[in-house]
Amino acid sequence: MENKRKYVIKKILNSKIVNYFGISIINLDFLLYVSHYKWIFKIFKIPYFKINFLQSDINQIDKKIISRIKKSYSISISSEQGKNISGMWDYDLNQYYHEIHDSILNKDNTLELFNNMFRSKFVFGLASGDAVKHSNSFLGKKIWNLKYIDSIISLSSYLGCTRYESPQQGDYAQYSKVDIENIIVSIENQIKSDISFPNIGSPYGITIKKTLLTQEDLEHLYAALRIKEYLTHLGLLKESNKFNFLEIGGGYGGLCRWLNIILEKNINTYTIVDLPLISQIQAFFLSSFFKKDNVVLANEKNNLNSKIILKTDLEYLNDTENNYNIVLNQNSMPEMTDEIVEEYLNKISNDNLKYFISFNHEAISTHFNQKQVSVREICEKNPKLNLILRNPSFMRNGYLEEVYNLKKS
Repeated sequence: MENKRKYVIKKILNSKIVNYFGISIINLDFLLYVSHYKWIFKIFKIPYFKINFLQSDINQIDKKIISRIKKSYSISISSEQGKNISGMWDYDLNQYYHEIHDSILNKDNTLELFNNMFRSKFVFGLASGDAVKHSNSFLGKKIWNLKYIDSIISLSSYLGCTRYESPQQGDYAQYSKVDIENIIVSIENQIKSDISFPNIGSPYGITIKKTLLTQEDLEHLYAALRIKEYLTHLGLLKESNKFNFLEIGGGYGGLCRWLNIILEKNINTYTIVDLPLISQIQAFFLSSFFKKDNVVLANEKNNLNSKIILKTDLEYLNDTENNYNIVLNQNSMPEMTDEIVEEYLNKISNDNLKYFISFNHEAISTHFNQKQVSVREICEKNPKLNLILRNPSFMRNGYLEEVYNLKKS
């Protein structure tokens, strides 16, 4: 009976009629994700910034990267490297990613698809993609704008550029358009970096003083700054220290981009391990942002001059080197299975590891007849890992930041 009720509600929320008025699963999710929940009562008073769409120049793309992507992906799937996967991601790949899969293997439109990837369906689970259609209505515009401003103020509050609002007392959502513009300037001054998203893959977001801000990039920036803070307090970020980073599940490459900007002097190598098709999305984005020779694609030979190394999941699990010092996971382990997460954690728990840092939720939620993974519960089963920090996220309600090291023998 409960499942039938959920099915009916989902069916209604997916109907074109209610979507036309801005009521959809995506938009309701956005409201649930808002950290400043009282702002919902002032949704029509929040300063409004229009979503802008950038068109990337296809002529600026090096066609050699597309050839490398096609070769890399062909090797990956011919080696049957896509079987180590959860039910959730198996469904998502079949539902949303078939277009880019078919294109890489058999078609000539791969360049065009990647050039418009941030507006496509095939970045589902990595970026907002074509979900932006839910912002077209009057209510949809207000909901999306609310989430953008909420993310900006969350980041600003973490950095101390604005006060940290209290839901128990005092004013809330008291920001003018000029205030928001000045806050962006304050954030950039604080971190000493331009925070505008690069014009790769035809991205979209709100533009404030010529700064393009996307939903996901603000989260990646926050995580990168938080990682820097943790490593600084743990005494690792001395100028001469260089580490081999490993990110398990790297999305489109957003966290990798920010960490290689913020911690450039402290990164020796940065490896991302992911599903074969997702790895190719990272290949396009990171090769477009950094020099293409700085990125080694899955199943390519390592280049000593390359800092960023992409690997498929099974390619990594079969790797005997395993010399990673800082291991990261943001927003993906809960979507795996217990067995897959255990396999990763067992592999990273060796003498080279200094810290494993997790940015994840612990939702009591079931998908495909399996409860979503709790990183803490899996780590507690690992005899080598020791939890040293556990903090709530400034950026997202219900998300935790955990830092683990190796137990002293």
